[in-house]
Formats: sequence, structure tokens, C-alpha cells
Amino acid sequence: MVPTIAGILLLGKREAIKRIVPNHGGAFQVIEGATPWVDKDYCGPILSIVEDMESMLSGWNPGAELFDGFYRITIPEFNVDAVREGIVNAFGHRDYTVLGQVRVQIDELGLSISSPGGFIDGVTSANLLTVDPRGRNLCLMDALKRIGMAERTGRGVDRIYEGLLRVGRHVPEWTESAGAHVRLFIPRGNPDEGFMKMLEEARKRMGAMPSVWSMLALDALGTQGPLTARKLGEHLHMSQSEAEATLEGLLLIGLVGQESYNGTRRFFLNKEVYGQRYDHPGVTRTKIDSAEYPASVYDHVLRNGSVSTGEVMSMLDVSAKHAYRILMSLVDDGKIVRSGKGAATRYVLPDMRAE
Repeated sequence: MVPTIAGILLLGKREAIKRIVPNHGGAFQVIEGATPWVDKDYCGPILSIVEDMESMLSGWNPGAELFDGFYRITIPEFNVDAVREGIVNAFGHRDYTVLGQVRVQIDELGLSISSPGGFIDGVTSANLLTVDPRGRNLCLMDALKRIGMAERTGRGVDRIYEGLLRVGRHVPEWTESAGAHVRLFIPRGNPDEGFMKMLEEARKRMGAMPSVWSMLALDALGTQGPLTARKLGEHLHMSQSEAEATLEGLLLIGLVGQESYNGTRRFFLNKEVYGQRYDHPGVTRTKIDSAEYPASVYDHVLRNGSVSTGEVMSMLDVSAKHAYRILMSLVDDGKIVRSGKGAATRYVLPDMRAE
């Protein structure tokens, strides 16, 4: 009986792993500003590393308290199930012929999980939810599925999205993944209480939690405003017919409404269910097209020197998630940068932070 590489990675002793799979390893870091509060390296069996990283996360994962009647609910900033799935996927799908560690890092922006090696052929950040399940290390992933650490159907990405959306958090991002590595980023942010209540209402009406696609459709309508089936399909990288079927299902149970706009059906969140800020579907206080939101925010920063997420929400009458995405699009373009931490966070021009 000769152990396989998968067996060594799962259950091997530290000395055997270092000798046989020297590229294997992990790191857990917590950084605030330029100060590394935690910088711990791991070299051991995957099962042990995942357990240790999850234990480390518990000490750096503050929660937001919400009240449901007489009950107080604590929602962790980083959903533990989603993070665990991300770590397991990083070890299970990484390229073990490439130097580097699986790295979990927490900073003022959020939590990121990076793994060496790019996406498998045919997989991109845009089609992660729609591409057929495939793996680089089939024996290793099969073992992780059999012991319950990885999603059995191979749709672990779905579990990450679902774990974040069902507690009203921002959707994950893979936008910085390149050929040399894959990076999952989970941004910080307050839970969307209205979105959570809407999902609970959906569970009551359907007898089960909505599918991940229904959650993503609801999230898109909440952050983007009213959408046609074609626009929703483009946003979620799904076909128009699939988007129409998803929207029709949500329309049937009353979570979304519809209106005719220039002969085209547009769908919007049912304000009575969502309980948020939509006085009339598709109409904001600023009366500007959503495509112009980033330019309006940038103009505000030019005039006033800075802006906060709350100010963007008030100015454009959008949700916290939508405001965050608008700001991140400007950050990605290099037009603004983040300054400060926590409640004091503001977004300023690059040269202002340098001063």
C-alpha cells in the first residue's frame, strides 16, 4: 500500500509533507494599516490547517447585532461557512507545481483568500457560477467531498455566494485573479437587514430558501435598480431565458414587481416586502440614470474633497451594497482612494491621502 499525494496532503505528518510536497503550505495574516497583528505560517495536513485557520478567524471576526422582536441576532462580519468553503477550495484546486502558499488575509477592506496557480482552463471569474464543475486535483477534491469538507456536487462557489447573501452581506469578488494566482475577496460591510427579511419572507412563501440564482437576482435588483431580463442576464452571466425564468419565479411569489418601460418589461423589488427606500420603482431622488452614478460621485469628491458610503446612499438613494460597488468602481479606476477605517472611512482623491 503506497499513499498518494492526496493522502499525504490530507493526513501526512509534517516532515513527510515538507519532503514530498514542499510547495504545500498556508499563511494567516491580519493587517491594520501597515501593522501586521498576526502573521502565522502553516505546514501540515490540510485538515489540520483548515481547522486552525477557522479557529484563528473566530478571534478576528466581529459581529453586527440585529434585533428580531425580542431576540438579538449576531451576524459575523465574515460568514464562517463561506470562508471555510473558500479555504477548502483554495487548497483543493491550487496548483501544487507552483511555489507559494494559500494565504488568508484580513485587512481594513475585507478578507481575501489567495491560492497559487490560475483558474483551470475554461474557468474565469465571470463564469464561475455557470461553468461545469471541474477540478485540477481530482483525487484530493473527491476525498474532501467524501469527508464533508467540500461541496459534494462540485458547486462550492454557489455555497460561498449563498452563505454571504443569506446574511445580507456583499457578494464575493474574484476580480483581481490573474494567471499566477486566484484571489477570492469578501468585502467588509454592514448586513442588509431588509434583504435578510426578504429572504425569510421568501422562505415562508416557498417553503424553502430561494436558490442562489434567485438570491443573486434579488441582490442585483437591490443594487442596480429595475432591470430587464436581458440586463439581468448580462449582469449575472446567464442566458436571457434563464434570467426570465428566475424573475418569473420571484414575480409569482410577490418578491418582485414589473412595469412596462418603452414596451419592455422591467422588474424591481417589491418595496412592501423589502421594506427599503424605493418610493417608486426606478426613480431616485437625483433623477439620474444609474450609468451616471460613478461620475456623479466623482464630481461630488472633486467639489467637496471626500465622500462616505452613507453620503452616497443618501445622495443617490441606493442601498449600502450599491453604494459600495459604485465607490469600488472608482477605486479600481484609480480616481479615488480609501482613507480611514471603520465608521470613519471616507473616499478621497489620491493626492489628498498622500498629503
